[in-house]
Amino acid sequence: MRSTNKRFISALACASVMTALAIADPMGITKTHQVVQAATDNVPARSAGVDVSSWQGTNLTQQAKSGAKFAVVKVSESTNYQNPHAQGQINNAEQNNMMPMGYHYAHFGADSNRAVQEGNYAVNSAQQAGLP
Repeated sequence: MRSTNKRFISALACASVMTALAIADPMGITKTHQVVQAATDNVPARSAGVDVSSWQGTNLTQQAKSGAKFAVVKVSESTNYQNPHAQGQINNAEQNNMMPMGYHYAHFGADSNRAVQEGNYAVNSAQQAGLP
């Protein structure tokens, strides 16, 4: 993978982690974009958190008791997969006073059109899962 793509993927991951995901086309050809409103919650700097996907269950109580202040939930991958546990994981994170966040596992490579499709899919998946 070219370093430009790695930088873009890193930027997308960072945007997801901040829960304010704006879809932007690195080639400058996107006509529209979507923005998901950022969560109003925040966590102190250097707080512990957990990364969960469909491999983990929806109960995050133990992680919260161990000091996790946030949960980064995999909500989608490519343009055809949504984590079936995402909504439950997000809800349980909130119930345990953890800030929920989401991420998308991308597969678009150097294809900017595919990147836009995946970005839109990621935003829709995050909204369906209940991310603010």
